[in-house]
Amino acid sequence: MKKLSLFALAAAGLLFGACSDKDDVVQSTANLDTNGSSFVGVAIQMPSATSTTRANDDLNNGIEDEFKVHDGYLLLFKGTDANSATFLNSYSLLKLGENGTFEDFTKDNQGATDNANPQTTIMGENGTNITSTGVVVAKIEDLTLLPAEDLYAYVVLNPNNANQNVPAAGQTFGDWSKTVWEVGNLSDATANSLGGTLEGVISEKGMTMTNSPVSDVAGGSNDPSSAKVVAAYRLDKSKIAKTAEAAKAAPAGCIFVERVAAKVSVVEGEDLGDELGEDDDAIPFEIVGWQVINVEPSYYNVRQAEEAAWLPYFNQWNTNGNTKYRFVTKYDFAPTLPTTSGHTEDGVRYRTYFGADPQYNTTATLQKYVAIDAAANWLGLDGVSYVPENTFDVAHQTWTNTTQVTLKVKFNDGNDLYTINEDPTYYQADGIEDAIAATVEKLYELNKFKNDIKSYVLAKLKAADKTKFYKAEVAISAEIADADAQVGTNSVTYTVTYTVTATECATETGEYTAVTNVPAIGDDYEGQDFDAAVAKAKEKVVVALYKGGLSYYNVRIQHFGEKETPWNAVPAETANADEFPFKVQPGANVAQIYGYTDATDAQAKASARFLGRYGVVRDNWYVLSVDKIGKLGSAVPEPVNGNETPDDEIEQEYYISAHVHILPWVLRNQSVKF
Repeated sequence: MKKLSLFALAAAGLLFGACSDKDDVVQSTANLDTNGSSFVGVAIQMPSATSTTRANDDLNNGIEDEFKVHDGYLLLFKGTDANSATFLNSYSLLKLGENGTFEDFTKDNQGATDNANPQTTIMGENGTNITSTGVVVAKIEDLTLLPAEDLYAYVVLNPNNANQNVPAAGQTFGDWSKTVWEVGNLSDATANSLGGTLEGVISEKGMTMTNSPVSDVAGGSNDPSSAKVVAAYRLDKSKIAKTAEAAKAAPAGCIFVERVAAKVSVVEGEDLGDELGEDDDAIPFEIVGWQVINVEPSYYNVRQAEEAAWLPYFNQWNTNGNTKYRFVTKYDFAPTLPTTSGHTEDGVRYRTYFGADPQYNTTATLQKYVAIDAAANWLGLDGVSYVPENTFDVAHQTWTNTTQVTLKVKFNDGNDLYTINEDPTYYQADGIEDAIAATVEKLYELNKFKNDIKSYVLAKLKAADKTKFYKAEVAISAEIADADAQVGTNSVTYTVTYTVTATECATETGEYTAVTNVPAIGDDYEGQDFDAAVAKAKEKVVVALYKGGLSYYNVRIQHFGEKETPWNAVPAETANADEFPFKVQPGANVAQIYGYTDATDAQAKASARFLGRYGVVRDNWYVLSVDKIGKLGSAVPEPVNGNETPDDEIEQEYYISAHVHILPWVLRNQSVKF
């Protein structure tokens, strides 16, 4: 026995069906009045592309737990258009049981072995052979519509959020769609279980799914400026059946649903390797964990994708015509509906790829802004994390607003490593103290002290015995304080001391012997103060300890990324004004980085080029592929809140290189190289 499992792709068709037999269909009059019970059937049909090659869709089934349906309800609104339509009622969804009667979703049913049984989902062992033709029915009491009014449908599957109530009486769909839900728990989960993650969105019963906003005009190579994007779908009110059996017989419309969470996972790139450095200096490494940080704590009831201004946006440096107009897919869902059903009165449906979250145009207050370095919080490469969508306009495309992955990498077989001043050179425990001393000694203040104390000692020796010749040396040494007690830190405590040695000889060219009583600094010393010189030196020489060889990297997650929103800005000193409409300097702010300062209407141009370059959108699977690690990262997990650095930087030295695949589950691939 198994639960009905219905979803394998990013959107599934919910087909509202009715029999065409005139005796079983509620007949339309000037005013539609069912005068008692009527039924709307909901069949599940997986969409398929009209082309075998999806231009900007890389579909992936994920795991069965992500597609199962435990329960759900149908919301009906009535009015003259979707946004102003007012709430009519909520109806529990029923399915056709194995005995031919309609029953609650939560009851077990037998899994079908072929496509002959229309009420069951079939999933192959590899998770790819899925046929979804399950039928559910909503029973409606005393439905009345005026001639100008239509029915608009919205489905909620697996309503895990206890607070996710139905709209208030008379509430419009447009108003209700902007209801904001707070996520109760932002913990991670492995691919083997959905429990304990995103409380109110995901549970062992399944993932909450709702209507997917779809366009009636294609994008990709086609300008979708004239498109209408809808999330509440208009039904054919003439196809409401008198019986449950008739309601399931012939679909009358199609609703596509999507998960309300995004999915993140991490993989190793094919060419990643397993060593940092070359030849005898190479040290081994391995990715031992990861966490998603900087997470949006809330989400809209419906993905807010109806912003008409987005539809015609394109990046002039994107040379792939199939993804030029990136906010709408090129190919329609094209579900294989029964020929008697039609599709919807609005025509074919096209997936949309973006949406505004509740903190879209603000400096957001996010959660988990730093990875918590406790064993239970780290996921392995076999794990996944589910998060609410997090999007922002170009003006807020900064580190502090961007959802990220913190990678935990172990180097040197788990033995301690050190670096100085973020230099790529790394040091073993038995060499770091000499390296600190050498680095500190190069600074002007300590070199001046060395010269001062050398001159002082030689003068003292000569004054004591003018018959001899003298030589003196001053050596600087360093010592790590309590190295074993220090966990990973970007600022290791160390001390710096000096020693003075001197030699003497009766002749200038003879054999010098050690001076047994080297003069100490007295009250008459007027040279450089050693303690002050060391204090200045230690301000400039910062030592990081990678305890146990552990290093951490924050990687910002891209949505459209480099393929659909390539960033071709170059430093001002090398920019070609004819080729690039804006030029930036290293360390530029967001406005300069994304070209706000170019010609007129700069903000609109920046949005057309770069809106959605970073972020996470619900029902997308972000697979971060780590392709290269070039140097050590941070010795401790680093927070990103308050960091207004743009997500892209001129001449930034990257420690890690990765790319993100995105599955809808759109797969967004992102390459990461450190």
